[in-house]
Amino acid sequence: MRGRRVSRIAVHPARQREGVGQQLIASALQYRPGLDYLSVSFGYTGELWRFWQRCGFVLVRMGNHREASSGCYTAMALLPMSDAGKQLAEREHYRLRRDAQALAQWNGETLPVDPLNNAVLSDDDWLELAGFAFAHRPLLTSLGCLLRLLQTSELALPALRGRLQKNTSDAQLCTTLKLSGRKMLLVRQREEAAQALFALNEVRTERLRDRITQWQFFH
Repeated sequence: MRGRRVSRIAVHPARQREGVGQQLIASALQYRPGLDYLSVSFGYTGELWRFWQRCGFVLVRMGNHREASSGCYTAMALLPMSDAGKQLAEREHYRLRRDAQALAQWNGETLPVDPLNNAVLSDDDWLELAGFAFAHRPLLTSLGCLLRLLQTSELALPALRGRLQKNTSDAQLCTTLKLSGRKMLLVRQREEAAQALFALNEVRTERLRDRITQWQFFH
């Protein structure tokens, strides 16, 4: 699959709100030798998103921390240019809808999507959770699927529930759980995620762990 990224659109202030930006995107679409999509990342505001939406983009990602330069959460959108690109955009937008409620609770930003409140773990969730439990996937990058795991699991999982469901600070969790620092807290959180996965489906979890171990060995 091939794509191109829109890095920046600059329009003179005196010519803004005249459709110039949309014309630039339309022109870019004419030069698409076998492309499947255009992508763009931007500091999310309602007004800026409406511009990209008018250009035909589909929202597929929303960050979970504010960028220091803009004070905004980073968003990513795709403009499909082929059937494969359309399938990609639909799949990623669906994933965003599944994570929308978790992201809104975490960062206080209401996403312009129709949220799906389904706690059933999907195949993608299992892969992401295994990446967190057995590799180096970051905690907040795994926010949506981890919260679905916590909804599904009946285990205590104090390090994960404390951070993600109760919003307890890392420092307080380290004190409560008698851990030496944030690094050890993350180790505990990964261990708890693995424990929850094994409790749900031991065979599937072992297969995913072995696959990730092999991938890490060869890379």
